[in-house]
This record gives sequence, C-alpha cells and structure tokens, in this order.
Amino acid sequence: MAKKIFATLLAISLLATEIQTVFAKSTLELEAFDTVAGYTTVVEIEDALEYEDIEILVTKPNGSEIILETKSDEDGNAKAEIDGYHLKTAGTYEICARYTNLDEDYGQTDSFRVYEDSVSLNKSTLEADSVTKEATGYDPVELTIALKDKYGNPIKGHTMEVISSRNEDYITPYDSNTTDLQGKVTFYAYSNEVGVSIFTAYDTTSNIVLDTRAKIAFFDSSTTLDEIGGDNYYASVLLASSSGTVDHLEIEDLDTAAEVNDLLNFTVTAYDTSDEIVENYTGTVRFSSSDDNADLPDDYTFEADDQGTHTFSLNLRFTTSGTQTLIVTDIDNPDIEGEFEMEITSGGNGSSSTNDNSTIDSDEFTLDTPQEGTYSSNAIEFKGDAPYGYTIGVYEGENIVDTIETSSDNTFSKEIDLDNGNHSLYFILKDSNNNEIMETDPISITIDTEAPALDYIEISPEGDLEIEDTFEITIFTEPSLSQVGIILDDKIYELTESIEQAGAYTGMAVAPDTEGAYNIDILLVDNLANEMQYSKQAVINVLAKEVEPPAESAP
Repeated sequence: MAKKIFATLLAISLLATEIQTVFAKSTLELEAFDTVAGYTTVVEIEDALEYEDIEILVTKPNGSEIILETKSDEDGNAKAEIDGYHLKTAGTYEICARYTNLDEDYGQTDSFRVYEDSVSLNKSTLEADSVTKEATGYDPVELTIALKDKYGNPIKGHTMEVISSRNEDYITPYDSNTTDLQGKVTFYAYSNEVGVSIFTAYDTTSNIVLDTRAKIAFFDSSTTLDEIGGDNYYASVLLASSSGTVDHLEIEDLDTAAEVNDLLNFTVTAYDTSDEIVENYTGTVRFSSSDDNADLPDDYTFEADDQGTHTFSLNLRFTTSGTQTLIVTDIDNPDIEGEFEMEITSGGNGSSSTNDNSTIDSDEFTLDTPQEGTYSSNAIEFKGDAPYGYTIGVYEGENIVDTIETSSDNTFSKEIDLDNGNHSLYFILKDSNNNEIMETDPISITIDTEAPALDYIEISPEGDLEIEDTFEITIFTEPSLSQVGIILDDKIYELTESIEQAGAYTGMAVAPDTEGAYNIDILLVDNLANEMQYSKQAVINVLAKEVEPPAESAP
C-alpha cells in the first residue's frame, strides 16, 4: 500500500513539474527608453543568467511583432538596440523577453513610448470642403488642417492659424485652434467679396508654414466670370457649379461579371438630378460590399482636378462567388450613394466530381474561402455554400482535418487551425447517412507565421577596413524574401537576391567615416511581413586611412 501511495505521489509530482515547465513564465525583467519616431532605442536587461541567449519580443501599436536576439554577459547584463526602422509609428510599444534555450514563456511585459517627430511641411495638409462658395458672408468654407510628421503620425497640441490672401475674408476656429489627438483642427472661412482666396496654414507652436494651400473661389450667382477673377481653371469650376448639387453617385466602367480574385478597375462619378456631372464635387466617399472579404479601395476625397469623376485602378477584388454588390457612399451625406451589382464566379475553385447517386447539382456545393496561397495566420476560415443537413469533411491525404456542419441558409463557415507548412486539402460533402455525395479538387495552402531564419553571412574583403572603404556582404537565408538588409552605423543597406543561387542576398556597403569597431545587424522580412532583426551578427574593424609619405625630391 505504501509503495502504491509513493508511486501515485511521484506521478503527481512529475505531472505538476511538467505542467509548471510548460506554463512557466520567464523571470527576465527588462526596460527600454522612450524615443522619437524613426530613432533607435535600447532595451536593457539586468540580473539574467550568465552567457545565455535571450529573445526579445517587441509588439508595435498596430499589433505587429518583431523579435530581437541578444546574449547576457558575465554579469548577467544584456542590451539590444531596436533600430529606428521599426519605430516609425508613434504610440506605446510593449516588450518582453525569455531565454532562447529554456522551455519557458515570455516574462513580465514592459513598455516604452515612441513620440511623433517634428512637423513635416509636405506630409501635413490643409484641405477645404469645397473649391467654390457663394460669397454670402454667412455660408462658410470648412478648412481642416492635418498636422503630421514625416512618417504620417498625427501631431497633437499645436496651435494653428489660417491666413487668407485677401483682407476681406473672416476666419475663425470651429471650436479650438489647437490640433486634437488626430492632429486635426478645423477653421471656418467666410467672405462676402467675390474673388479667389488662397488660404495658408501657420503652425505658431513650431513657427512654420505648411506647404499646401487651399484655393477657394467665392462667387455671386449673378456675377460674370470676368468679375470673379482668378485663373481659367477656377473659372471653369464656377461654370460647373451651374450643374446643380450632387444627387447621387454612379459606379461605371465595370463589367457585370468577373471571377473570384480578379483585380478590377472602375470609375465613380457624381451626378445631379438631371444626370449632369457635378464637376465641383469634393466629397469623401467610402466603399462597402455584400462580400465581407472583398478588397476595397480606401476612403477617397475627390479633388478639384477630378472634375467630379475618378477612376480606381486595380483597387477592387471579390473573394466570394455569387451575386455581389459594390456600394459607394458620401461619408458626410449617406443619402448620396451608388451601387453596382455583379455576378462573381469561382473560376474553377468549386466542386470537381460527383457521386452517381447524388441529387445535388455541382453548383450547390462551392468553396468560397480560402483561396490557394500563403497565409500569415494559423486560423483559416473555411466558407462556402452547401445544402442544409449535409456535412463537409476537410481532408489532407487520408486524414480528416475537421468536419463542418451546414446552416439552414445553405451555407457553411468554420475557422480551422492549420500548422505551419504546406497543405493540400480537399473536401467531401456527405449526407445525413454519411454517404459521400461529392468531392472537390485539392487546393494548396501554405501557412507561414514564422520570421525568416538567418543561416550565415560572408564579408569581402576579410579583415580590417579603412574609413569609407566599400565592401561586399552576402547573407544566406530563405529564398524570395521581400526585404533583406543590414544595419550599419544607423544606416540600412538593401541586399538583392542572387539570380544564380536562391537564398543568397548580396549588396555593397560603406565603412563608417570614424575609426572603431562596428556591429552589423541583419534585417529579414518575408512576403507576409514576418520580420526578424538579428543583432550583432558581425563586427567590422574600421581603421584610419594610411597616409603615403611624400615622394623624395631628386637631389
């Protein structure tokens, strides 16, 4: 009995130890220093185990992640630089660490802040809600300033002014003259004088004037074009205003049929009630679709140069077969809209073979998603159409991956986790008696959630370099990466993949202009934006240039 109890306790102890090992968090604690967008910061670790490899996970404000590698020294201290290349987005970044060679989860999370850089004169904008306005003295033009740094980060808390080229105009802030959290501030401009005004944005906090200007033509409905002044273009805008206000939008230059994943062009035009083009339309439009997974254009603000019509090139793609609708809507006035209906076919991604006893037509069982390709997430949504009461078996080889039940609306949808790697999947439709009714052709899916691995590097010539010497560096890693580069002395050098050897990336770099030992970091980014920075992968020693002694003159 005692032996039995001892054996039981030993088993429980071993199980508890195993569970603790699997779920144990690292004891590593770290901190990083706040910085400015585009500038490097340093992560520091103290009281670590000696001479241990450490992996640092950095999570950006948008949720994307990068991994840095470093090693502790004899005192248990470690440092790693996060290059400014990774820190272009302002906001709060989270960091945590773990030992690379120990079976543990990431430890305590710390954070640091990246602040926006200085105001960019050309990234910041001044925009008007209209290029024309009747000179009533009480109907304002809305002028919006968007203050940004060179990376597009909004800059809040700056005091702004708007200045007109004409003394007759009156300008006032909408509610405040200070930029908000989105870096925006709005002013109203009024005028009862006919003519063209040019508005300029002045940042009093930074004492700078933005590059962009807003040009507005104030008119009287009874005024002739000669009396208005300004250039011919703005005169033509005023003429266009006689076409009336916008009544609706139309989606044009688009076929009524396309295949799944086709990239499509189309045009959006603003019309009045008489179906005349409203050439002075400057509204912002937003797109939506009955296909929840469709790729749609971003919001677009019509410009004066558009003359009421704009073409969106290769900006539309449907991923679900069937009858789909594309909708365009004015953001400020949802009553101004337009829609276009299309028939989207699967393009051969539906069912391929049927059972002779089946009463199901081949078009009743279709797979809409996923499409063949590479995905950066393990969780993949399987979605399509199939008769209610049937089940779909998802197979890889002879093994069943999962089973999906159909819904009462004759559709099916389920999220299935797939391991990293290549998968060849096919689908079998079964009735309530588990009879196989239909089988599809296989589709190929690749799951890649891991950052690319570095094999080794070569530097030519070997040995010490002199100041500003040019040298060649080759990195051996995975083939077909979207970006491979080195970071040397805060400069990034892009490398190009060899035509003759897949996975070998070569480029030229220049030694720094100051003597010393310099670390080389390696940056690898794959086609799914999985990103890895390998710190201190090589060291170059830079020496002063040798000065040749002057030639001796002849006696």
